[in-house]
Amino acid sequence: MPLVDLDEYLVTDPTTWRLSAIGSATAVVKIWDSTRLGLSPKLAFASTLLVIFCLIAARGLRRKSELDPGAKKVRKTTILFGRQLATKEVDVSDAAWVRARPIGYKTQLVVEVGTVGYSTKELVRVVSDKNQGIPFAEMLCARVALHLEISDKGYKPIA
Repeated sequence: MPLVDLDEYLVTDPTTWRLSAIGSATAVVKIWDSTRLGLSPKLAFASTLLVIFCLIAARGLRRKSELDPGAKKVRKTTILFGRQLATKEVDVSDAAWVRARPIGYKTQLVVEVGTVGYSTKELVRVVSDKNQGIPFAEMLCARVALHLEISDKGYKPIA
């Protein structure tokens, strides 16, 4: 049976990334300010390059989720600038329902499956856009429920 594409999304939330960039810029300024007190300029330059590299890498990380209805597994692939880094398979054979709920100061929605014992497994994250986030997450819930033949709880504002 072919894989059902769920979504591809940024691992790092854009708001969180911007705040991290501001904090990192402040740290770099402090490091360069410390060169007046005797810190090696080479060490300050190396630290600056490391901060820039980490920010670029965090911005380029993406995750792609695909559902395999036959094996009842979700394949999560981590991608950095188009290159596959890792693949993880999540077994969803014991899933009883699927829902979407807000996470991260309500800037993202997570689509997850749950069992009868209320343990949940994250499938995909969706940016919580006021116009498109909730309907898109509900559409993903319906797609997962259809292929896994489980109940669809849709969007739940509070988990």
